[in-house]
Amino acid sequence: MLLIYTGSYPDDKCGVGDYVYNLNQEIKKNYTVNVVKLSLFELIY
Repeated sequence: MLLIYTGSYPDDKCGVGDYVYNLNQEIKKNYTVNVVKLSLFELIY
């Protein structure tokens, strides 16, 4: 299993959110993937 932590994920329309979404789609063809979207507040604490 793979866990991806990110600050941006669709529906966020930005390069990082799109990149993480596409990365997730490719990796989950062979592995179980969970994506966790954290806010800036959660990253600080």
